[in-house]
Amino acid sequence: MSYIPIEVIKRAMERTYASVSPPRSVSKQSASSSTKPSQVCVTQAEQETARQQRRLAGLNDQRTKLLQAYYQGAIPRRTAPMEQDQLTGQITSAEAHLSVAQQSSADVGARSIRL
Repeated sequence: MSYIPIEVIKRAMERTYASVSPPRSVSKQSASSSTKPSQVCVTQAEQETARQQRRLAGLNDQRTKLLQAYYQGAIPRRTAPMEQDQLTGQITSAEAHLSVAQQSSADVGARSIRL
């Protein structure tokens, strides 16, 4: 293979990209879009917050059902602590994710207020 100097490749790429323009439909969508990137981040953080809150509610329900089943004798003594540990780990993870999502939402909101 022959060698092509990088400068030649760069100039060719610059000429190519200078002549390329997006389709009109894309340009119109971009121009008419009023959604700010910060609002997208806030929306995503709010959605993640809601998802983690639902996850925590479900895990707490499972914990309650596990305890009830244990009291009724439906779960062996050896199994209950393992299940409890697993739920505790999942709850800890969900709480950490929830905290990050809430902090992210607050950070983006605070930055957009300053701008």
